[in-house]
Amino acid sequence: MKKKKVEFKKKLAVFATVFIVISFVVSAVLSAYDKSPLESLISVVDAAAFAYLVSYAASSTLEKHSRNKYHIREDGTPYTEPPNQVSDTSQQNTDPQPTSTDDSSAAG
Repeated sequence: MKKKKVEFKKKLAVFATVFIVISFVVSAVLSAYDKSPLESLISVVDAAAFAYLVSYAASSTLEKHSRNKYHIREDGTPYTEPPNQVSDTSQQNTDPQPTSTDDSSAAG
């Protein structure tokens, strides 16, 4: 089975998440030892990383919506048939009883 390549923006999102967690842990450890962390610098960098995560989530959602709208798989290949449509061949001969054209019930 072929291993799927991870997109760069997904790697960057993982890095941003790890960076946010590490910066909060370092800030907590420094404040526990009565050291003064650079709160303004950490907050600005964390805000930038968080903003990237929000933009990544928005772009991923919009890409998925666009792929679904145009019936394209994640790898770029089109679906053979749109997922919510029934093919014409399956609609043929679905009526188990043939419709008669004679008026035998009205004659009686």
